[in-house]
Amino acid sequence: QVTRDRHVGAASDLHLRAAYWYEHQGLLVAAIEQMVLAQDWRSAAELLATQGLSLALQQDWADFQELVDKLPSKIVRTEPELALVVAAQRLASRRDDPVEYLRLAREHERRQAPDRRAPFSLLLAICRITWARQTGDCEEVLAAAQDALTWLRVRDAGSQAFADSQATSAVALSALGVAEFWLGRLEAAEEDLAASHAAAQWCDLTRVGVESLSYLG
Repeated sequence: QVTRDRHVGAASDLHLRAAYWYEHQGLLVAAIEQMVLAQDWRSAAELLATQGLSLALQQDWADFQELVDKLPSKIVRTEPELALVVAAQRLASRRDDPVEYLRLAREHERRQAPDRRAPFSLLLAICRITWARQTGDCEEVLAAAQDALTWLRVRDAGSQAFADSQATSAVALSALGVAEFWLGRLEAAEEDLAASHAAAQWCDLTRVGVESLSYLG
């Protein structure tokens, strides 16, 4: 038993070393996968707390789907960031109902540590936008998009620079503009859709740019 435990410990250490190397190389999915293999749920949750939005915006769902499927449901329910990223994955794939995980994430939102609240709430707002659009709830789209833009300003006011700011702005402003369009607020919609289209062009987010341009037309 002692020998077996020693081998398990050595393997976990190797997975964590690989995880930190992948993280420093910017290979986030690979880094989190190694943390999962090491069963270091806290490290995986901490990385997802700061990088979950980047993963969601990359939309590399083939690799992401496989990664999320490896997360034990018992652990997901105790780690708010893991619950949130499962919700994001389910929303993107439309394979399973995300409601339970969105509820768990919202219950834990106010309990986040100050240094993790902004990125957590920002990803949660993007998930809320996606779910509200899928269910046709224009008022919730408006509320979630405005929350996303607020948390984006809070997050980017910190000392760390975030490369995904333009992509996040494009997604939130597009959702805001589309909701305003359907609610008959055409002047506000035109302004937000134009801003979304400009941001989407800047960061090469083609799908969002096309949507904004279509509604502008």
